[in-house]
Amino acid sequence: MLRVLKSLNKFKKVENDVIIYVGEGPDIKEFRSYSKTLCNKSEYFKKILSDENIEKENGSCIIKIPNINTEIFEIIIKNINGTEDLNKKTGIEILNIIIASDDLKLSYLVKQAEDFFMKHRQLLRNEPVEILQLTFHHKTFKDILDRNDLNLIEIKIWDNLIKWISAQEKTLTKNQFNRFISLIRFYDISSEDYFHKVKPYKEFLSKDMQEEILKFHMIPEYKPILVNFLPRRNYSVTSILINQDHFALFANWIDRKHRYCNFILLYRASRDGKTAAAFHNRCDNRGATIVVVKIKNSEQIAGGYNPLSWDSSGSNKSTKESFLFNFMDKNDFQSANVVNSKGDQYSLV
Repeated sequence: MLRVLKSLNKFKKVENDVIIYVGEGPDIKEFRSYSKTLCNKSEYFKKILSDENIEKENGSCIIKIPNINTEIFEIIIKNINGTEDLNKKTGIEILNIIIASDDLKLSYLVKQAEDFFMKHRQLLRNEPVEILQLTFHHKTFKDILDRNDLNLIEIKIWDNLIKWISAQEKTLTKNQFNRFISLIRFYDISSEDYFHKVKPYKEFLSKDMQEEILKFHMIPEYKPILVNFLPRRNYSVTSILINQDHFALFANWIDRKHRYCNFILLYRASRDGKTAAAFHNRCDNRGATIVVVKIKNSEQIAGGYNPLSWDSSGSNKSTKESFLFNFMDKNDFQSANVVNSKGDQYSLV
């Protein structure tokens, strides 16, 4: 029995060969872990533990992390050791886990926490002011808010941003506030909410932005150009010519009233054949379509929107909803040019 106890004690010493002191002053807390596990999970710990001059205490390596909250680190170390998941955590806890994990180079946990956050989006709406405070200081979470597949109410984000600004007005400069502007998708804010809730704070918006938003709300046929402020949507179509931002822009050009578009890839020349017959075989009688072509040996793309179904009858059709577009550089949205149909008999030929 004594031999067994000695073996277990020896195993315990090997199992916990790292002592981690987290926090500062009276809030310092000691954690123990296994060097092999830490090195496998984190480049941060791997680099520290590979240092031959690392401080040691009774044979255990000593690591000091003063800048991370002890409660958050306890969640992280338990996760590393396989004894803790993220269920029942608050939105603020998840965000602090993401931030701390990013500092500790725990890429797997950053992704795990981000994915958890995306699946439990109500967390984002439960603590908006606190979340904005974190956003201001940490780029990591700004990337989450900037995602196109979040189910957020833009005017509520704006309302809480203004509340937070009011609390920070003595220290928050206009330049600092501008960091938040890209988080707001102004095209998703109704004209009424814009007039009553956004316009009173127009001094925070650039003149160009004010004019763009005003055009969007006042000119029925106006095609928005500020891609950073397009609605949050997730378009799953895989394209070798364009990206999600192009789809968001097309969606706004197509339907400003309902603002819902679903894109399905019908025809790809490299896949289906570069002939008119192949095009009509894939696209005839399929409803509204948008065509995108790339100009050879350039970054230029062009195309058009047909709100009606294609067919092979050869007849002309009339519509006011069709348009043609051109990007001199597909990566520069300011180079986009749109020409709307006049609704004559040659709208579609």
